[in-house]
Amino acid sequence: MARRFRCFSICMCAFTLKAASQLYLPPARDSLPVAKTVVLLPQNFYTQHMPFSCKKEYQLQKITRLNLFIRLGNKEYVDRMEGKKQ
Repeated sequence: MARRFRCFSICMCAFTLKAASQLYLPPARDSLPVAKTVVLLPQNFYTQHMPFSCKKEYQLQKITRLNLFIRLGNKEYVDRMEGKKQ
């Protein structure tokens, strides 16, 4: 009887190891949402997409090394159009 039990135990262990080696577990899913990649703007994006008058003003500032601002109208009118608070 002990011999049969020992033989049965050995067979069950071998069968269990075989079954465990064939076991397929799906990969675990991450509980956190996937982060979206952030597209950064190139460094010259601001200067590439400026209006004509702003580009010329910027070029003039670079040449003269002075902060010159060209306004079409008086300061109060331009500030009001730009939405600046007084």
